[in-house]
Amino acid sequence: MQVLSAIDEQLNVLTFSKTNFTLIPKKCALLAYKKYAQEEPEQMFNYLLNQSRSGGFQNKLFKAFVSEIENELPFFIFKNKKQILVNSILDPNLNIFDGISKFTSKVNNQLKIKNETREIYIGGLKSSIIQPYFIGKLISIKSNNLSLKKKVVDYTFNFIKLKDVNPGDTVSVKHYRAYPHYQMGAMTHINRARLLLISQLKQT
Repeated sequence: MQVLSAIDEQLNVLTFSKTNFTLIPKKCALLAYKKYAQEEPEQMFNYLLNQSRSGGFQNKLFKAFVSEIENELPFFIFKNKKQILVNSILDPNLNIFDGISKFTSKVNNQLKIKNETREIYIGGLKSSIIQPYFIGKLISIKSNNLSLKKKVVDYTFNFIKLKDVNPGDTVSVKHYRAYPHYQMGAMTHINRARLLLISQLKQT
């Protein structure tokens, strides 16, 4: 429960913070960590203190963060001394997603669909990152105009896993596209929360 205590302590600090641009994203990032600290305590401890790469936590935390943000909508943020109403996860002030993408793909033998987003992100140091945007949040997935959402087992930044479909089936995907950069958008808040929690845990 050491990790949970650290998260609760940071959440408690936020309740006494002044309302600002990053207050709600900070809170949502911590709540995302809390969700998986409760569900997978040992794995979360290893992720934070042992830098374990198992468990796919970055994608799990990203999706939990987005869900928490959606639960908060609509809300106000204060930016440049102005009050701004945020009522959509596509709001550019949040900088979570960079729009909506569509692509068509075929189900492979593992019943997976690879990310075939056409929009390319170019950025990073000296434009060192050049790759398709990630699958950020699934909006719809169809085959022959029929929804396959109930057949989605899970999805990550790079693929969608299905059940009860046939290899070779053609599928159309619509999703909110996320930056393929771990220091942008939602991942900025998630990584900052991670560093904060690591620092606190190392002091205990």
